[in-house]
Amino acid sequence: MSQLLRISCLAVFLATTSDAATAADSPRLVGRWKVVSVELAGVPVPGLEGCELVLADGKKVFTLPDKTIETGTYKLDATKTPAGIDVTTTGRDGTEKGIFEAKGDSLKLCLASMGGDRPTEFTSKKGTDQILIVLTRVEAVPAGKPIDKLGTKPTGARTFRMGFTGFVYDITPTAVAASRKFVRENGDLLAHHIEGVPWAEVLNDKPFPKAMLDEWKGKQSATPPDGKVYLAISPGRGDLKVADKADPLPKELQGK
Repeated sequence: MSQLLRISCLAVFLATTSDAATAADSPRLVGRWKVVSVELAGVPVPGLEGCELVLADGKKVFTLPDKTIETGTYKLDATKTPAGIDVTTTGRDGTEKGIFEAKGDSLKLCLASMGGDRPTEFTSKKGTDQILIVLTRVEAVPAGKPIDKLGTKPTGARTFRMGFTGFVYDITPTAVAASRKFVRENGDLLAHHIEGVPWAEVLNDKPFPKAMLDEWKGKQSATPPDGKVYLAISPGRGDLKVADKADPLPKELQGK
């Protein structure tokens, strides 16, 4: 992720909260928000539209474009004009200073994204570290619903991608079925290894052997619906698996 995009994501994550910043007003302002626009140092920053921010009880959960989830806290100051907000981000030093304004389902804030002085107006000026973010509300937080459930349960997103090979922990039908089910439901990447190519059938325009088709079908059943596949094919080392899955290797291909 570029430095510009990372700074923008950080600032968006730090953004939010109340128009009056009082305990009575905060329940109607916490909830799930979507980024509408971002501007850093007077320049629009694309790629962040639709990113999700969830806040409640002084805590925040922000989902970055790559699905990484960041957490943090916020503290309001209604004595200032415009109202102020101070925020921290888990795993990062320092406190970000900013101002905010919430009207209905729209939230606007301006932050000193690199630790500068607190902004005094909702602008992002060239030559500064000020970032201006506009968000719109997607969902209010129902009473008693913890922010960790609101922020992470709907997406189910991890901060990493999980990949598997097709090798199972046992060769029993139960183990094979269970392994494939787990990979299909939890994997992002699956490496398939197919040994042997039915050369005789291909060259003679004959149907592929049922045993081989069944094997391919089984591998396909383990593939995650939205996952990526790495396919490795051993074209046939000698008579590899020919006896039980395909016709003998044609003479013209033997030894090649």
